[in-house]
Amino acid sequence: MPWWIKRGPEVEANWSATLQTLEGHSDTVWAVAFSPDGKQLASGSSDKTVRIWDAATGATLQTLEGHSDGVSAVAFSPD
Repeated sequence: MPWWIKRGPEVEANWSATLQTLEGHSDTVWAVAFSPDGKQLASGSSDKTVRIWDAATGATLQTLEGHSDGVSAVAFSPD
């Protein structure tokens, strides 16, 4: 192969597609949405909470509590 052609990274035969696991909900997660800038993630769960996560680090930024039932949809406003 010519010296000027760069080879991509070698990938193991049994690689995992998991980049990050977000842990914090105590029940099934039914919905997720990225913020318009891609920096945050919202998740809605049967545990009656919405969690806002830092998409880069996976840290919980905020937990929204007080829903009377599980949360099955989440969305960010574009503004």
